[in-house]
Amino acid sequence: MQIVGKEKRENEAMKLLMEQQKQRIAMELLEQYLQFKQDGDKEAKKKG
Repeated sequence: MQIVGKEKRENEAMKLLMEQQKQRIAMELLEQYLQFKQDGDKEAKKKG
């Protein structure tokens, strides 16, 4: 009975870790996108 409880806790911990990782990756991608967009705007202003 104890073993099952331990495995369940490990699964919950893994799920939380995966969620945190997904959020971190999403934030990094968002930051990269915003940086890219800003750079694009600067280039457009130079040409215009």
